[in-house]
Amino acid sequence: MAVSPKLRKTQVSKISETNISTNDPHEAAEYIGDMAIGLRQLADQSDLTFLAYLLDLVYEETTIITRNSSS
Repeated sequence: MAVSPKLRKTQVSKISETNISTNDPHEAAEYIGDMAIGLRQLADQSDLTFLAYLLDLVYEETTIITRNSSS
C-alpha cells in the first residue's frame, strides 16, 4: 500500500518538528531506534510477525551505529 503524498508530507513535517539534527548520525540513529522499538511493539500486538522482525533489525542496526559513534 503506497503512502499518499499528503500523509507523507505530514510525516515529514512531524519529523522536522523534532529537535533531531539531520547532520548528526548518532542522534538520528537514537531517534530511529526509539521509533523502531515502539513500532515493533505495535507490530507484535497486531500479529505482524515479519514486520516486527524487520523493525527489530532496524533497532539492532541503530544500536550498532550509536555504539560505534560514541567511542
